[in-house]
Amino acid sequence: MNISTPEWIWVDKDGSIDQYVEMRKEFQVDNLNAKAKLKVSVDSNFSAYVNGEFAGTGQFSDFPDNKTWTGFDITEKLVVGKNVLTILVHYCGIDTHSYIPGKAGLWFHLTAGSTEIVSDGDCMMRISPAYHQGKQTKVSCQMGFVFEYDARQDDAWRSTNYLAGSEWINAVVVREQKQPSERPLKQCELKARIPLELCAQGMLKRDFDSENDTVGKLMQKDFLSTRRVYEIFEGTNPVVCNVSALKGNDGFYIIADLGREECGFIDIEIEAGAGTIVDISTGEHLADLRVRSAVDNKINYASRYIAKEGRQSFTHYINRYSGRFVQVHFTEISANVKIYNAGIIPYEYPLNMIGNFKCPDSIFVRSYEVARRTLHLCIHEHYEDTPWREQALYANDSRNQALTGYYTFGEYDVPRVSFDMLGKTFRDDGFQELCAPMLFDFTIPSFTIVWFLAVRDHLMFSGDVDAARKQLPAIHRAMTTYIDMLENNLLPCPQGNSFWQFYDWADGLNGCDTPPWKKEGLNGKRFDAPLNIYFILALRAADEIFNACGEMAIAEQYRKQAILTHKAVNENFWVESQNLYQTYCGDYAITSHYAELTQALAILSEVADESKTIILQDRLKQEDNGLVGTTLSQSLYKFEAILYKRDDWANDVFSRIREDWGYMLYNGATNFWETLQGQSDFLYAGSLCHGWSAIPAYMFQRYLLGVAPLTPGFKKFKVDPILSVVDSAAGSIPTPYGNIDVSWSKYGNDYQGKIRFPETLTLEVSSAKVKQINWKIEKYLK
Repeated sequence: MNISTPEWIWVDKDGSIDQYVEMRKEFQVDNLNAKAKLKVSVDSNFSAYVNGEFAGTGQFSDFPDNKTWTGFDITEKLVVGKNVLTILVHYCGIDTHSYIPGKAGLWFHLTAGSTEIVSDGDCMMRISPAYHQGKQTKVSCQMGFVFEYDARQDDAWRSTNYLAGSEWINAVVVREQKQPSERPLKQCELKARIPLELCAQGMLKRDFDSENDTVGKLMQKDFLSTRRVYEIFEGTNPVVCNVSALKGNDGFYIIADLGREECGFIDIEIEAGAGTIVDISTGEHLADLRVRSAVDNKINYASRYIAKEGRQSFTHYINRYSGRFVQVHFTEISANVKIYNAGIIPYEYPLNMIGNFKCPDSIFVRSYEVARRTLHLCIHEHYEDTPWREQALYANDSRNQALTGYYTFGEYDVPRVSFDMLGKTFRDDGFQELCAPMLFDFTIPSFTIVWFLAVRDHLMFSGDVDAARKQLPAIHRAMTTYIDMLENNLLPCPQGNSFWQFYDWADGLNGCDTPPWKKEGLNGKRFDAPLNIYFILALRAADEIFNACGEMAIAEQYRKQAILTHKAVNENFWVESQNLYQTYCGDYAITSHYAELTQALAILSEVADESKTIILQDRLKQEDNGLVGTTLSQSLYKFEAILYKRDDWANDVFSRIREDWGYMLYNGATNFWETLQGQSDFLYAGSLCHGWSAIPAYMFQRYLLGVAPLTPGFKKFKVDPILSVVDSAAGSIPTPYGNIDVSWSKYGNDYQGKIRFPETLTLEVSSAKVKQINWKIEKYLK
């Protein structure tokens, strides 16, 4: 077969913001003796069809100068003879928190035996007549656009027998660019449609003087009047609303309960009259007695579908939406409406649920399951903070997520790709962009520093030295920049409107005293204890990484600098009269600020010596300790600091997990929230599914089972369980070489335990636990 080179094509030379374009290419297949494959790359996303049948979606969240293709097996969709490939492409064209706009374009390569077709000037393209172009209503300030689709304008362009009209033109070759590479991560998978389950319904009145409002605002302001099912609907599958039931109302609404939060693609199947307007919103809660479809001018979680005549199905494969509830408002109704489905088709990253945890405490067991579900919802092209509001990759969030993912999934590819993406965003000033891929006007310095810890974690859990070695140049450039910035061995806060001095969503730690989004960045000398202690931890992480990669001389430089900054932190931040580390010092310091996070970091970094550590641990474990508390996002550091060489204080940690995460469970959580304030936080834009809050799963397996790697890839590992919290615990911890299975139980005053692990690994059991537990050790050959 003569391999042709695909070209980047578009309907015109430039492309427009929020533009939908359709491509059609007919071709012949002589035989089906070999597998057929379709590769697609676009800016920004696509849905591909072969002979009218959906073939796939999912452009990887890449960088404009390093595009990737996504591949699909299309063998079963082809026939001998005439075939047609059609692709819908959406060009976003504006910066979001997970997308940097490049030039609008489509690239594809299809092979089927001796048949080959590629993107070139012979492809036919047109601007989509069904999708509203240039809507430019954003879902949120972090995400792309909502959509409006008019099914009356769909002329069956995907079918094999379609006859293209004059609006179809030959594609324009738009750029010279290197060929895309294969996406670095597995594709997400479509799951089965969730059956329609109504939890509310009724009539609506619409304020038609507000037609200039977004669809989200219209839905939020619609007057709703609840009805019992039988008062407005006939039947159950489908449910039918007769026009006569409207009785002077402007339409009707339904709310479907998916049973738990899902993330995927909006999907509806109805029978209706032409011109019926179907407004669709997804949401995580019903705190407003409806889905919260709009929040001021920040969030618009609603899109519009305009029906054609008859029965019809529609799935919007371009954008992912998340929520437990789907609310649909039907207006402009001219005929009876039958509803077969209204919901989300889940779109999930393929994971093996090979880690597990069990114990007698039902709250712990349920917390483990919900934490794992929360984390799964926050993985698609990379780790993302929340699938609902942002879908963005942050270094701080993703470290929490990865630590939990190592224990629950044994997943190494997602963090490898995530941390590599962040590593590509280093700026000239030594700090990463806020998210990846992203170009933004400010960043969070502490998040960049946490990235070094995340890269070290990945090395320890995966054993992937090659992935760590790939990051050495970026690590060394950044560390050199920081060391050059030091003043008396302390790292000053970078000044100006480009930096958000954020550490936690807590008073005095959230950087809201000098918010860069208001052009009020820090403009004076200040040193922050959290930033400097993170820097010490990062220096030690870099030392470990360079040592593992055989770069001992550079590792030694980092080790020496860590000692010097360690000393400087004690000299500048320890307040003897308070027996605490203050958070800030310098001319622009927030005075008398003492935070749990600062004390926790001082313990974990060993900045605090043994005597100080005991004092700080005792203070941290107190319920009313007078310190600015950590929120869910950074509680990992507090928990680990209290447990640092102190098993006897474990009940204080796990009681807090039981109370805080149990609070969410008792309030109906099917995934864990961004903060304990839930949906009401952040001016009613709080997320109810946030990856950083999945840490209980990590705590259970790391501490109640006691398993942790001591050398990269678990080649040497320890089992050191805490025995004072529950009477028994059991579970599996994935490693690159197979599972480590641990179980232990208390019988009166005695303990029996079993450890089963791959024979290629070396076990270290703590001497104290050897005396307490009668272990049965079993090795296996994987």
